[in-house]
Amino acid sequence: MEPGDTFLGGGEVLGEDHLWLVINNPPAHAGVALIVNVSTLRPNAETTCLVQKGEHPFIQHDSYVRYGSARSANVADLEKLVKAGRRKPHQAASRVLLEKVRAGATASPLLARELLALL
Repeated sequence: MEPGDTFLGGGEVLGEDHLWLVINNPPAHAGVALIVNVSTLRPNAETTCLVQKGEHPFIQHDSYVRYGSARSANVADLEKLVKAGRRKPHQAASRVLLEKVRAGATASPLLARELLALL
């Protein structure tokens, strides 16, 4: 997986899939990806990085990046989940969206410090 790659997942827990983005360069971090998800904008949501319809084909309404739910994941494990059908690859994020989400990661008070180090 590379910076900007996306996949759908979480439906087994959340009831519906969310868009997840790889926002770092995993090969530069021993194959560990920093992934963040995008969720529907709700009251009291973090507003560090808002995403609107048209910024990615999966986004159909006002949404936000959930930096508090960011995760590190081994790329090999993510690829196994894709092969097993538990994660669904989606269209890569544009360079503009990727940079926007990365900028939000550095500004967010909710992204864990150890995850920020993966950027």
